[in-house]
Amino acid sequence: MKLTLVLLALVLKGTMIASADDSNEIASIRGLVSGAEMQARSIGARDAEGLGDVFHVIHRKAECVALQDKMVEAWPFVLYHLDEAAPTESGKAMVMISTGRMAVSSYLDFLDTVAELVESGTLDRKFFMWAQFPPEGGLCNVLIKHYADSKAQAVIMRAKKIFQDVPEKIATYDAMLTGESKKKLEDYEARLAPPSSGRTIRHQNNEKSPANNHAASMCTQTERTSLESYGSNVSNEIAPPLPPVPTPIRGSGFVWLLLVVALVFIVTFAVWFLRSL
Repeated sequence: MKLTLVLLALVLKGTMIASADDSNEIASIRGLVSGAEMQARSIGARDAEGLGDVFHVIHRKAECVALQDKMVEAWPFVLYHLDEAAPTESGKAMVMISTGRMAVSSYLDFLDTVAELVESGTLDRKFFMWAQFPPEGGLCNVLIKHYADSKAQAVIMRAKKIFQDVPEKIATYDAMLTGESKKKLEDYEARLAPPSSGRTIRHQNNEKSPANNHAASMCTQTERTSLESYGSNVSNEIAPPLPPVPTPIRGSGFVWLLLVVALVFIVTFAVWFLRSL
């Protein structure tokens, strides 16, 4: 009897310790999410929908980096305790888009788990949509670029069921599964690529430039395009053309020289005229 009581006490103690550890971990993650939310609000994001518009500005802030790093190692725990770790809608949205530092395989597992949460009715499907296109990092358009991967195909098929009442999205996912979206994306990126001449030199310079490396790590305008841009009308341009660069005015230095000469002449004439009086 005494042995049974001792064992029961040990089990209860272990359970309490594990529960305390979970509570501390949840509190820590909630703090990271809250800090990232505050960063977004500080530059004008008022709700969950606005996070994607400002994330490219704040994703390198310490709070956002800490959350992204945490998601790399603890995303299953975060999703399992999502309501506790991210109690607000904007907090949940921040979790969904803070995945840019994950490996592709882990990210696909993450999307699959998010789809499960949606299917179980515990998460709105809009969060699943945001999760599919993180605004920053190397995971933009992963489902399009890795459509042949079995994990990606599983996510796309689940997404088709989740959005089965939206014909435009069904057409979008069908285009992903056939590789049509990837071809459209590659064609667009090819049109944006610089001419072949001098590409090697520019590539070498890019490797040496921290600013260029930073730009390369961010999503391009194409990669930040939302899923709706890959709807049934897939023949449309993925992004609007860039505005024309204004042509610089030439000869401005010569004009200034003429003005200086004229001014000197006027001053000289005025001095001569006054002395001649």
